[in-house]
Amino acid sequence: MSAIATEAATTRVREESPRRDPPSLRSMVLFEWRLIRAERVVAPIAVFFALAVAYAAANGRSWAEFQRDAVKGATVDEARRLSWLGNALDASRGDTSALRAFGDPRNPFVSAQGPARRYAVLPPAPLAPLAVGQSDLYPSYYRVGIISRETLLVNDEIVNPEHLAAGRFDLAFVIVYILPLLILALSYDLISADREAGTLALVLSQPVRLRTIMTAKLLARSMIMIVLALSVTAIGAVVGGVSLSAPGALASLADWTMVGIAYGAFWLALAVAVNVFSRSSAANALALLGAWLGFVVLGPSVLNVLVSGLHPTPSRVELMQASRAASNSASARGSQLMAVYFQDHPELMRGTPESAAEFGTRSLLVADEVANAVRPITSRFESQLDAQQRLVDRWRWISPALVTHAALTDLAGTGTSRYRDFQSQADRYIGTVRAFYEPRIASGNRFTRQDVAAIPAFSFDERTLGPAGERARWAAIVLGVIAVTITIAALSFAQRTAQNSTR
Repeated sequence: MSAIATEAATTRVREESPRRDPPSLRSMVLFEWRLIRAERVVAPIAVFFALAVAYAAANGRSWAEFQRDAVKGATVDEARRLSWLGNALDASRGDTSALRAFGDPRNPFVSAQGPARRYAVLPPAPLAPLAVGQSDLYPSYYRVGIISRETLLVNDEIVNPEHLAAGRFDLAFVIVYILPLLILALSYDLISADREAGTLALVLSQPVRLRTIMTAKLLARSMIMIVLALSVTAIGAVVGGVSLSAPGALASLADWTMVGIAYGAFWLALAVAVNVFSRSSAANALALLGAWLGFVVLGPSVLNVLVSGLHPTPSRVELMQASRAASNSASARGSQLMAVYFQDHPELMRGTPESAAEFGTRSLLVADEVANAVRPITSRFESQLDAQQRLVDRWRWISPALVTHAALTDLAGTGTSRYRDFQSQADRYIGTVRAFYEPRIASGNRFTRQDVAAIPAFSFDERTLGPAGERARWAAIVLGVIAVTITIAALSFAQRTAQNSTR
């Protein structure tokens, strides 16, 4: 038969053969979903994940309640002390004896450093039960006096970067650590399983492209990933006792969900890329496990070493030694400091100061002298902390786990920035209290109930949750763009490879 006749016969057979339409993407996604449901491992994974989320939410709720109870206890203690002080001052109103330097509540210095001390309190953010963050390292309240706040320079050091991706078992821990493992368990053999079973070649013999097959598999697992992220948020909000009626709670919860979905999308995209470039399921599992260890464990550890090496903080022993030496020197020069002070403030001088007033003023001046002596060390300490934080912020992008955990803790109000802002406001509050007490102490005036009522109260100015939401949205966008870019590149490479193999 001639070539022309053969071609004509082939064309006639093709025209007479029934035309097979390629399966729709929707039908392929539904088919893939049925295959996933048929897997025996899915049910145990779902049960394990539900238990982990419930336990994490309950753990976060118990910690948040513990902190709320601690703050409430501090508030009750403050009210009790102020009430006792007011009653004691009323009872001593007819006492005409001179003020004593120690133990006399009529002495403003004694009251300021004792029963009249007030608390600077950091109110919990609406999403605090979802992420413990740095709340187990930084205090949520300070008992403030006219010289310092308690726990000064005890919890000021920023948390090492590996702690940003670790900590207590809370919802943030579940998202950062466990969610990627679940996604990888469902996606490590995305294509390799069909290739090893020999079904991939059979499917590709149909009028369907490899890129379409992978897209269907990816979409099916993306829906699972979104459901997992939404379930973490929903269960956490219900079990954790999140107050959705609080201002900004719903917006923060939406940002939280967006970050979780973007983080899960990154790991799903990574699984797609590994499936494209690898040939066996075992190799895929090892590669993805290595990526999880690198991004979640090793990356933060390396950053910690880098931060500590480039910006080491001064030794606390050096700070204690400088404080002790300055205190001894200032105490020896107490009379000289008093003379200089009253020379600068003659309006507070009433002849020879009473012993109690002299004692209080001398104590303040000694404290100031000590603070000035150690200020170079504390300034260097704070500058190194700021440098460490800037370095962490700049290089956290080496690990999606660091980016995600930082965003989640910021949204929950338990991140480093909010606590350091609280410390800064507490320090400024010390200045306000000092300005209130100083003229009363130096002039020798007696403390009264009216003075107790006029003691300045601390009010926290919330300035970090708004920027935290913006940073979280930006982090979600960046992670989402990275995930989409990896996915598109992997699917394109897979399609080109499949076309080249059929030529």
